[in-house]
Amino acid sequence: ETSTAVSSGNQRWSESFGIDGNNFVSLTEYELNIEVGEENISELEQEIGETIEQLTQQAGGSVDEGPSEVTMGGLPGFRFELSGVEAEGGTVASSILLVFDGTTEYFLNCQFTDEHKDEIDEGCTQIIDSFQVTQ
Repeated sequence: ETSTAVSSGNQRWSESFGIDGNNFVSLTEYELNIEVGEENISELEQEIGETIEQLTQQAGGSVDEGPSEVTMGGLPGFRFELSGVEAEGGTVASSILLVFDGTTEYFLNCQFTDEHKDEIDEGCTQIIDSFQVTQ
């Protein structure tokens, strides 16, 4: 759940792949209580940014970049780069993407330690480049 506007979003599914509990790529689909698309996504940018900032700070980290507008699988959304997030056994960084398709949000979290940054970045890029929504 990434914003107040979509706070009643329900998780439909989630898949994670990775090296360990601190180095992984996770993709989750949420059902939202509002419709989000090209026509209204800019109205949510500030709210989503503030929510990501708040959640990241609560986890001891900071937002280094974002929200940056992105598309994944032709869907509009935002990307954030996070660092210093407290995790098991240390701190991690994350690249996160949130993209929207009507009442569906796709949330991609690419989380890594310095040691595994390149491996996770590579896997994350593969997901972003190959992502498609089929009906």
